[in-house]
Amino acid sequence: MADTRIVDKGLAREFIMGGNAVFTLVSKKTGSRFTFRVRRSRKAADPLHHVEVLTGHSTYSYIGTLLPEQRFSRGRRSELPDFDGRVLAFGWFWKTLHEPRSERQLAIPEMVEMWHVGRCGRCARPLTDPESIQSGFGPECRAKTKKAA
Repeated sequence: MADTRIVDKGLAREFIMGGNAVFTLVSKKTGSRFTFRVRRSRKAADPLHHVEVLTGHSTYSYIGTLLPEQRFSRGRRSELPDFDGRVLAFGWFWKTLHEPRSERQLAIPEMVEMWHVGRCGRCARPLTDPESIQSGFGPECRAKTKKAA
């Protein structure tokens, strides 16, 4: 089976903003791993994406919102404190994905790994094709994602 690790910043941003992304960040320094879910708002005209973190076996807790200007905003409804490691990890990662890019900075920093869970980042269907597993999008969703870009 193909690798489900995402190493390119551009693909990571595209996957996260796909509309229904589930992924895990792993710190190579501490071994900590946090699973996040980022979903597009259900309101058609609303460009916001809501960020949640896995806090139980299959329970996600809301932590904030991705705003149109590519900024992560901590949510007032979040039950997790600002200093929670999961909140800090997502905020750092999102900021890192939007740092000015040079040729060397196109890859996600070596200190962290991003893994998707083998489901399309747009429709959440299981991915079976090696190329789809590598990109994080099924062929139909990939085409729709490229049209929207």
